[in-house]
Amino acid sequence: MAKSKNTNKKITDQVHGKDESPRDEVQARIKLQKDLNEIMGIKKSNPYKVNSEKELSEALSSMNLSDMREMAVSAGIFPSGNRTVLKKKLEKGFSEYSRGGSQDVKTIPMNNSARAPDSKLQKEIDEIWSRK
Repeated sequence: MAKSKNTNKKITDQVHGKDESPRDEVQARIKLQKDLNEIMGIKKSNPYKVNSEKELSEALSSMNLSDMREMAVSAGIFPSGNRTVLKKKLEKGFSEYSRGGSQDVKTIPMNNSARAPDSKLQKEIDEIWSRK
C-alpha cells in the first residue's frame, strides 16, 4: 500500500464579519457619527418620544384617539382605524423603529411651501412636469 503524503497546513485568518474592535473604539466611532450629524444638520428625533415598549404601552393607554393619530402621523404611520387597530399599528411601528428599520418619516410636512399652488416652488415643479 502506498504511504500517504503529509502536507503542511497553512493557518489562515478567518473572516466572519464581526467587529472585534475594542469598546472604546466603537464608542469613539459613535461619537464621531453624532458629531457629523450635528455638523451636517441631520436631526432624527424619536417620533414616539419613549425609549421602551413598556413606556409606549403606558403612554398609549393614557392617550385618546386623536392623540394616537397625532403620534401615528409623526411616526409616518397612516392613522386609520379604531383605537385598538391604531394601538397595534403604533406598537408594530415602534418595534420596527427600535430594531433599526426604516427610520425615514414617510409623510409630507403640512407646512410645505410647495403645497400652495401659486408658490414659486410649485411653479418650478409644474414646469418640470410639463417638459415630460
